[in-house]
This record gives sequence, structure tokens and C-alpha cells, in this order.
Amino acid sequence: MIDDRKQEINTVLAFIQNICEKTDIALIPYDLHGTDVVAIMDNKTGKVYAICRDKEADHGR
Repeated sequence: MIDDRKQEINTVLAFIQNICEKTDIALIPYDLHGTDVVAIMDNKTGKVYAICRDKEADHGR
């Protein structure tokens, strides 16, 4: 059971890594108004995107 779960998690991590590499983005920790969230950094433009309260917030650096 635990080995199955590890395999599921490894599959998801590999999928996320592949998407990030192909699209030249990175998942980063980000402080959004005092709340820690996972944000996306566009490595081409340096812009940071975070989703908050069902809306996309553009937080350019």
C-alpha cells in the first residue's frame, strides 16, 4: 500500500517537473498578503502568478 502511494506521488512529481521544464516555469513559495501559497514564476519574463480566491492575481516582480 505504501509503495503504491510512493509510486503515485513519484508519478505526479515527474509530471509536474516535465511540465515546468517544457514551459519554462517554476513553482515557488510566495507570500500573498501574509499567506504562504505556491505560485508560478515565468522564467522568460520573471513574472509571478498566484491564484487567490478563485481569481488569478498577477504579481510582477
